[in-house]
Amino acid sequence: MQPLAQGNHDSRLRAAEEKYRAVLRVLEQVLSLGDFQKQVDTTVDPLHFIHLTGRTARRNHTT
Repeated sequence: MQPLAQGNHDSRLRAAEEKYRAVLRVLEQVLSLGDFQKQVDTTVDPLHFIHLTGRTARRNHTT
């Protein structure tokens, strides 16, 4: 097996790093949705549910 050319290695490394960053972002969103689920597992009125949903959506949008 021949060693990779430096330019090819760098581009593959950048692509792998971006893939792992995307996976981490998705995992963080999943975790925040789990936190959201805990908040709405208790009985909440519709207005409070809408408020929680908006707050969670804004927090997830900025991350």
